[in-house]
Amino acid sequence: MEVPPGANPTRLLHESVRGDQRSTKALAALAYEELRQQARRMLGPSPGSIEATVLVHETYLRLIGQEQQDWRSRSHFAAISSTMLRRVLVDALRARGRQRDRLTRLSAVDDPESLPLDLDAVVDLDQALTEFAAVDAQAAHIVELRFFGGLTVREIADELGMPRATVQDAWTFARAWLGRRLEQSK
Repeated sequence: MEVPPGANPTRLLHESVRGDQRSTKALAALAYEELRQQARRMLGPSPGSIEATVLVHETYLRLIGQEQQDWRSRSHFAAISSTMLRRVLVDALRARGRQRDRLTRLSAVDDPESLPLDLDAVVDLDQALTEFAAVDAQAAHIVELRFFGGLTVREIADELGMPRATVQDAWTFARAWLGRRLEQSK
């Protein structure tokens, strides 16, 4: 089903919860498109590596296969789907058993789309992010939302109910910690 022009995800979500099948189908189309955008942002122009379509399909199947789908908003969906995309990508890379020779670099810039992503290093980043979660779970979640989900600081602040400055500080701290950790892995 095509996404209706000017579709309001929140309205579709409420109508879908009330049992409107057309809204449910439109919401599914919006969710699929959101996943495609996240996958493209995550994978970038990487010919010959994992294809965005495969990543999206596997993630979509895992998301709709969940018994409880309580998506409150677009940013809430992005938060859940970014976690799922990360898991699917890391699982696929591990299954391929690829050799990694370069590390993902987290720069001082604030735009996750400008961060160079070496797909072979996603497993390293996943490991570092897991270690970082033991240090600061909330900041690790913010990294996941920014880096994998592509949410803005404002969207994350709204989703987590936090001041934007707190989110920005956590993002800055996490980038520094992860950058040092990934540098040590070389």
